[in-house]
Amino acid sequence: MQPLLSIVIPIYNNERTLKKMVDSILMQKFDNWELLLVDDGATDSCPQIIDDYAKSDNRIKAFHKQNGGAYSGFNFGLKKANGKYITFGAADDTYEPTAFKTIAEQAAEYDYDIIFMSMNCYECDNSQENKKLLSSHILKNPLKLTDKKSVQLECINFLKIGCMDSVMQVYKANIIKKYTYREDIHTADLFVNLQVLEDINSASYYNKPLYNHYIYIYIRYKYKCWNWKISFVST
Repeated sequence: MQPLLSIVIPIYNNERTLKKMVDSILMQKFDNWELLLVDDGATDSCPQIIDDYAKSDNRIKAFHKQNGGAYSGFNFGLKKANGKYITFGAADDTYEPTAFKTIAEQAAEYDYDIIFMSMNCYECDNSQENKKLLSSHILKNPLKLTDKKSVQLECINFLKIGCMDSVMQVYKANIIKKYTYREDIHTADLFVNLQVLEDINSASYYNKPLYNHYIYIYIRYKYKCWNWKISFVST
């Protein structure tokens, strides 16, 4: 049976947090998914960790490749994914237990081309235990968009407020598989999202946080094109 959802996670020396991420997926209240763990040339214990997970659950697939960066891992997993929908995660983040169930409900409601999910952003120490909520990327109301013009207008609004790059995105596989992430820049997902808009005719936005993003290092960087500021905390 085709899985409803494929989750692609590139991994590079994430032994400290990897198990928390994978365990957050194993605790989901929906089970028709596949998890693609892409070892991007890790030099710590991650290769053995993902092999052990793959042996313990046939929904988990472990892959090993030479180091090429996170977007290289995205591209690798994208080619291997079999789900009707595809999303991407980070090995040092976690999902809320109802994330996949909510995705399934949204997909059953209208068969959307793309589903947006809110996320919480935390500053934390290396253990993720001492954490402080920095922000929740949440719009006031959920969105149900079923025509191309409305989708494009709303996604442009997402870009203006810095939300497009700060929400969890779940793509229809037959759409996202048309594209390849550039591996030579740090904002390749932004460029792919702009390209994907041409193929999106329907979208939903679920406005309760279902993904937890953790920030470990203090740095401030101002994107010239969007005038964004991202704050990180030192460990």
